[in-house]
Amino acid sequence: MSKVLLKQNLMHHCFSAVISAYANRGDVQCAQQVFTEQINVVQSTSDQDFLPNTACFNAVINAWSNNDRPDSLQTSEVILQRMQDLAESSGEPSLRPNVVSFNSVLKAWNQSNDRNAPFRCEQILQRMQHLYEKGHVDCEPNVISFSTVLDCWANSSRKEAPERAEAILRRMSYLHEVGNKLAKPNLVLHNTVMKAWA
Repeated sequence: MSKVLLKQNLMHHCFSAVISAYANRGDVQCAQQVFTEQINVVQSTSDQDFLPNTACFNAVINAWSNNDRPDSLQTSEVILQRMQDLAESSGEPSLRPNVVSFNSVLKAWNQSNDRNAPFRCEQILQRMQHLYEKGHVDCEPNVISFSTVLDCWANSSRKEAPERAEAILRRMSYLHEVGNKLAKPNLVLHNTVMKAWA
């Protein structure tokens, strides 16, 4: 391993570890501050070795997603979008969002009391599938992605919830049949759909 690559890996590991430590104790402000400092170093020095990788982004997204502040949903989505924009503009694959990035944002929406959460979750799921079909293999929705969206619909008070939940379950079955081994429906998901109808 080259010295440059070793330095990058060490930087990323250190930053993501510190961000995760703050996130795990519920201190989203400090987690965000460390992440912002990392971005500032890149902007002020042009040293790409400090550029956050997927693990750093995921750590700060997770910090926001597990926080009950009113701006948590919007902030986690803004960071996810910034991640994707940076990956596309720099051409750097290590910046691309992955299934963990998206699942963290889905989790935040599912735990919110936002009336539009089921729609937003479904849009995020579609975005994941679209990116996967464009060749971003790390964005392939898995059973956690689908179950989070299903759960969000099932627990909503919207009249279309049972139909939407069942449609997602059918979509999972189809995707599993055509090769997505991560989308295999399980007993819990069938029970979630029945709960929605009940």
